[in-house]
Amino acid sequence: MPNRPTVVRTNSTPNSVKVVQLKAVTFQELWDSYPSGNPYDNPAYKDQCAIRMSVTFHRVGIEMKSFSEKVMKPLPGKKDIGRIMLDGKATATRANELGEWLKLQPIAGIGKPENVTGADWVSRVKGVPVSSCSMAIGRAAVNQ
Repeated sequence: MPNRPTVVRTNSTPNSVKVVQLKAVTFQELWDSYPSGNPYDNPAYKDQCAIRMSVTFHRVGIEMKSFSEKVMKPLPGKKDIGRIMLDGKATATRANELGEWLKLQPIAGIGKPENVTGADWVSRVKGVPVSSCSMAIGRAAVNQ
C-alpha cells in the first residue's frame, strides 16, 4: 500500500483541518507497472483492459479494496459488479465500472476522469500517453 492508514479524530473545534501527507502515484510508476499480455488466464475474459489496469494499480501498491459492491453499483442489467480476485486483490473486469470507481478518486495522484470526445479529441489529449484501454476507461488526469 502506498500510504499507511491514517486516523483523523473528530474534535469540537469548528472548521478545524488536519493535514495528512500522502504519497501520490505518478504516471511513470503506472506506466512502468503496466502488464504485457493478459494477466488473467481465462478465455471468458478476452478483453482484459480493466484487468490490466487493475493489475497496474496492484503493482504500485493500490489494492482496490473499495472496488466492491459496498461502494460500486453493477452495470444496468447486470446482477453483480465485474470483479474477480487476483492474488487476493479486487480486480475490475469491466472498463466502465473501473471508470466509475476512478470518478470516486480513490487514488492519491489521480484526478477525476475526463470524457474526451468530439472532433477535437486528439488536440485535447496531445502529449498525454493514451492507450485503447485508457480510452475505454476514461482519461485520468495523473499528476506527473
